[in-house]
Amino acid sequence: MADPTASEVPALDVDGVSYWYGTKAALNGVSLRVDPSCFAVLLGLNGAGKSTLFSLITRLYASRVGHIRIFGHDVGREPGAALR
Repeated sequence: MADPTASEVPALDVDGVSYWYGTKAALNGVSLRVDPSCFAVLLGLNGAGKSTLFSLITRLYASRVGHIRIFGHDVGREPGAALR
């Protein structure tokens, strides 16, 4: 299979991400894709998981389930310097 072109790679790709605080699920199988040409807004009620999702995207928290990719780079596997 050919490598995807830069225009085909999403700016943000969240795939099946889950996160728990103890036994309480904050996120359960969350997936979303934001293409480079799009403007996206994340809205939700208090306690819906918005801050948790952003903490996972920015690596303040480590995701154990699912993958988060920024322009094709897996934030859980790339060294911090590579993501800057």
